[in-house]
Amino acid sequence: MTGSASGERAAFARGFTLLDRTLGAPRPNSRLWTVVDVAYGHATDWRLRVTLEDHRETTVWFENPTVFRVLDDGELLDYWGRRSEENVAVGTLYSIRESPFLAQLGAGVTAQSLGVGESLTHYLIAGMDVCVEVISGAPPTFADESGQPAGRGGSDIRSRP
Repeated sequence: MTGSASGERAAFARGFTLLDRTLGAPRPNSRLWTVVDVAYGHATDWRLRVTLEDHRETTVWFENPTVFRVLDDGELLDYWGRRSEENVAVGTLYSIRESPFLAQLGAGVTAQSLGVGESLTHYLIAGMDVCVEVISGAPPTFADESGQPAGRGGSDIRSRP
């Protein structure tokens, strides 16, 4: 498991890495995207879909999320301070090496069920007013031209018009 897997709770988040360029995130027209939809369940074939908008729309997909939560950005003030202290640029998508959210899973069933070489990563999608935190064993992908996760064409899931 990435971060504090020993069951010790991290006092605060640290180890921010901006992933926008690495994962090919489209740039918003303004400083940040707005999170307009979060969907998970049967309709998304049990994948997490986060739809972002900024005079156009893009979609972030997580194939097999372990857990996710949606928060007002004001609930993450300690994140923004830490990210700034670490001199990490403002962007859309981050990985976070250590956090209370990731540490919370360190003593649970999820950590016990990981195979050798498998780990979980804390991802943060930073929106204008709403943020989505995701713990997942695989990085997200941005939608291809059809609105589907990269490499998953042929599904009947439709992106919003």
